[in-house]
Amino acid sequence: MPGTVIKGGDFLSKDIIMNLPKPEKKWRKYADRLWSGFLSLVYPPDIYCLSCGRPADPGHIYSLCEDCLNEMTWANRKTCRVCGKPLESWYPAELCSECLVTPAYYERGVTCFLYTGGARAMIKDLKYHGKVHNARVFGKILADKLIFEELDFDVCTPVPMYRKKEYDRGYNQASLIAQYTAENLRKPFAPRILVRTRMTVPMSTLSGAERRKNVRGAFTVPEDQKRWIQNRTVLLVDAKRRFSIQSNYMHRGGKVRISAGF
Repeated sequence: MPGTVIKGGDFLSKDIIMNLPKPEKKWRKYADRLWSGFLSLVYPPDIYCLSCGRPADPGHIYSLCEDCLNEMTWANRKTCRVCGKPLESWYPAELCSECLVTPAYYERGVTCFLYTGGARAMIKDLKYHGKVHNARVFGKILADKLIFEELDFDVCTPVPMYRKKEYDRGYNQASLIAQYTAENLRKPFAPRILVRTRMTVPMSTLSGAERRKNVRGAFTVPEDQKRWIQNRTVLLVDAKRRFSIQSNYMHRGGKVRISAGF
């Protein structure tokens, strides 16, 4: 079922979407998750806007009110032909400055929206405040974007977290998004294709060269997974736009066709 672009730079219209197929103590984190689940039962997230928290009409798109939906900066205009990074309309080339200098070892990158405003708040709520139901919405957004871009894949896998960090948080937000994306598109979900072997420093303050150095040797693909993904199109999902770096290193052990993030 196709998607379409709508006026104002929004990604998908309401009509189209309706027709589209400091770490804390562990006890506090788990208490937050239980409390979040309890609130989801008492106050279902689909009757409140996930971004601003105000009541919204039943059945509203992506659990967002009209104001927050229009405030989102969807990546549906000019983007880099390789990594999917949004580009300014005046930018003369088809590739972004990074892809012009550093070749990518994957065929296509996909970005759903810019990491600003309400989108930033929702991702942070998912990552740090235990609002795991946000992952279901992000999975639906990503699934719709892939349909819109007419991109197909064989298996979906997330960018992994370091084991201790995932244990402390209680979940991997990228894995949740990947799982819901696969569920929406009725595709296999394989969470152990890519394995993180060591901790890395946060990417947000690093340059492109520093990011590549930061993740060098931090990921591996087990031998059995290398054999399993041969000749398969792999969708690699991350919760923020750093997937292109990790996709390149994953290619050393397998074959990545599509990388997706927000």
